[in-house]
Amino acid sequence: MRSARDLALAVLGAFAFANTLVWGRAAQRVGADEPALLSVRFLLTGLLVLGLLVALGRPLLPAVGERAIVFGLGIVAYGVESVFFFLALERGSSASVVLLFYTHVVIVAVAEVLLGTLRPSLRIVVAIVLALGGGALVALGGGGDARLSPTGFLFVLGSIACYSTYVVVSARLVRRTEPITAAAWVALGASAGVAAWGVGRGGFGALPAVGFRAVVLMAAATAAAFALWFVVVPRLGSTRTAIVMMLEAPFSIALTALAFDDRVGALVAAGGVLVLAGSLLAATMGPDEVERLEAATSP
Repeated sequence: MRSARDLALAVLGAFAFANTLVWGRAAQRVGADEPALLSVRFLLTGLLVLGLLVALGRPLLPAVGERAIVFGLGIVAYGVESVFFFLALERGSSASVVLLFYTHVVIVAVAEVLLGTLRPSLRIVVAIVLALGGGALVALGGGGDARLSPTGFLFVLGSIACYSTYVVVSARLVRRTEPITAAAWVALGASAGVAAWGVGRGGFGALPAVGFRAVVLMAAATAAAFALWFVVVPRLGSTRTAIVMMLEAPFSIALTALAFDDRVGALVAAGGVLVLAGSLLAATMGPDEVERLEAATSP
């Protein structure tokens, strides 16, 4: 029962992340400047999560010894990942960027195997192959709804590298901080990192009123997604959670199609089906199997 509940929370987190993409795309379309958009997004997210912590009576600060790690992960990993992701969105369709991004589960799984915290199983391998196959269909499709410029492809790769680092490092080094507390300070760190990028490039651009409303909704969705992610990862493990979170891909494609009338071609749809299949395959792993795979070799 607990595993089913945790999986449901992970699916809900994926849906919340998909909403951040929709509202972020809406802000981009009205001319919102990326550094302004993202720094305000993460600042509001951090404040919302801190408010939730106050309401729940939970610790407001990360554990001693982990504070710099949590804040640094926000600056170096999550903030940079988000910048790369939104720069990629300017150079490709939402479907192509999201589907390619979610192949990061391969990097996470390989890293955990190399670090000795995950023993590979046939089910995980098949799930990864399905995810890679879905990403390959989009990457190799070219043209039409699968469009993605070479520069956009490089930005997606950079986003994948940053996010994979974030997932692996946070799972190993942030052990004593409460998950939701970590979420708040990762968001504030990301806001600081993106703001530094904006200042370094010469200042911030416009954030129209319509764009600001979209950013507020984006922050609310991000806060919900952050809270759910940090609650679920310690229970399901980073690899399994990352695979289930790939449900963001079909959620994002469906929501952007409804919001912006984006057409989804056959190649993108086929890739989405493969990504969804990999996610569902991982979700059917029983809790005992997960514990054997992810806890047997833990330090």
